[in-house]
Amino acid sequence: MKYIVAGAGAAGTTAAQSLREKSPQAEIKVFTNENYPYYGRPRLVEFLADEVELQQIYFHDEQWYETNRIELRKGETITRLDPDESRIFTGESMYSYDKLLLACGARPADIPIEGVHKDGVFTLWSVSDAIHIKQYARKNSSAVVLGGGFLGLEACCALRKLGLDVTIVDLADRLLSRYLDEEGAELLRIIVEQQGIKIMLGESIEAIEAATTAVEKVRFASGDEIPAQLVLIAAGAVPNKEIAQKAGLVTNKGVIVDKHMRTSSHSIYAAGDVAEFAGKTYGIVPAALEQARIAASNMIVEDALSYEGTVSTNMLKGLGTDLTCIGLTVSEYESKYDVLRVSDHEAGVYKKAILEKDRLLGVILIGSRKNIVPLQAIIGKKLDISTVKDSLLDEEANLQNFVRQSEV
Repeated sequence: MKYIVAGAGAAGTTAAQSLREKSPQAEIKVFTNENYPYYGRPRLVEFLADEVELQQIYFHDEQWYETNRIELRKGETITRLDPDESRIFTGESMYSYDKLLLACGARPADIPIEGVHKDGVFTLWSVSDAIHIKQYARKNSSAVVLGGGFLGLEACCALRKLGLDVTIVDLADRLLSRYLDEEGAELLRIIVEQQGIKIMLGESIEAIEAATTAVEKVRFASGDEIPAQLVLIAAGAVPNKEIAQKAGLVTNKGVIVDKHMRTSSHSIYAAGDVAEFAGKTYGIVPAALEQARIAASNMIVEDALSYEGTVSTNMLKGLGTDLTCIGLTVSEYESKYDVLRVSDHEAGVYKKAILEKDRLLGVILIGSRKNIVPLQAIIGKKLDISTVKDSLLDEEANLQNFVRQSEV
């Protein structure tokens, strides 16, 4: 069997590893437009902040691919698919496959801002990005980060650790507006400002301005201006669905897959940031890993495993505190749910659970890492929590034991 994997990130590499484990004699090729082996994208901010060396963020080195007889085609971009003939094209080269996995990820969303192509404007999406930002930051002293999401906040922390004066800007009225309610976001604002980071909310950047080619300031829609020698845009991502779309595969936000991670073409599967399942693209590593393992199994034995979705989990690092959001954490219909809260702003703690009758739907944890794994399991398995409802946010509760007993 010939397996081709488009993408060498979390989904692509995990799938390749699973394919090799389950199919020892197969031919496996992995294509990536990058010149680096598989690294942890969430760890780019640590590399940017000079907290780790580049080699430390690699999950597998070149030798790993050789040992596992996986052919890694670095710097070779798949430009066209031919599903009818089971072929892919990279430039002038052509390769045939029996099964193909699209794990080509996502890219930063294009933002329609005047001056976005000036010197000193960056996105943080790859090793190359991190290297260039770090080099540029060392020569400058002020930065503006556009986007108050997880990546924007982590990038702010990294730039601050490099010694820059940093301002974070977001159009929403609070940080992490998709994940935190007003009380949680207010505590986060205090924590962020304690790191020496300035916050501007309810603002949108209208233009990035420069006297020559390099950034000097940003201008807001309100007319206000602030100096900025470096601008980092962290305002969302879009799946890399174009080659699938051009090949006639069914797409929407991403490449649409069924419960077996199969696309509309029988021999082509998709996993990770590019895949859309049940109307949702996840954009998180846990979903990429789960989808990749299921896709690999089904590429070997048709319809062997089914995917039912992944509990959304997002964690924030680098602020000197722990912040985790699991499942449904904010909703315009929150009044119809039961809500539990534990709040101690002086201690930097805020915990919230959203419940529907005897089911846990989501949790916010700020200043605590207790019970993250069992809370994920409780939400994902839709366990009846009637016996532990009052202790869900209790630091001393043994929720792991409750999960084990519930599975018996």
